[in-house]
Amino acid sequence: MPLTHSHLGDSHVLALVGEIDLHTAPDYRDALACAAVPRGAPVIIDLRGLGFLGIAGVRVLVEFARNREDVSLLVAPGSLAWRVLEICETDLPILSDPIPTHL
Repeated sequence: MPLTHSHLGDSHVLALVGEIDLHTAPDYRDALACAAVPRGAPVIIDLRGLGFLGIAGVRVLVEFARNREDVSLLVAPGSLAWRVLEICETDLPILSDPIPTHL
C-alpha cells in the first residue's frame, strides 16, 4: 500500500512511500481517494517517504487538494520532492517543520 493514515492532533496525516511516476500515479490517486478523511478535516500529506516525485505525482496531489479545504504537504527541505514542488510552483502549503518521523 503506498499510503499510511495516522493522526496529529486534529489533522489526518497521509504518508506516501515509494515513487510516484506516470505508471504509479493512478495507484496513489486511488489510495488518496479511498483514505477515510472527513470533509473539512485538515490533511497533511507526508511526502518524506517518496524516493521520486514526477509531474504525474504533482498532478495527483493538486487534484486531491482541489477537492479539499485544508491540505498541506510535508516535505524534507532539499529533497527531490521539495525541488520538484518548488519548480512546479503549486499553490499548496508546504510544511518543513520537524514532525515526528514515525507518522
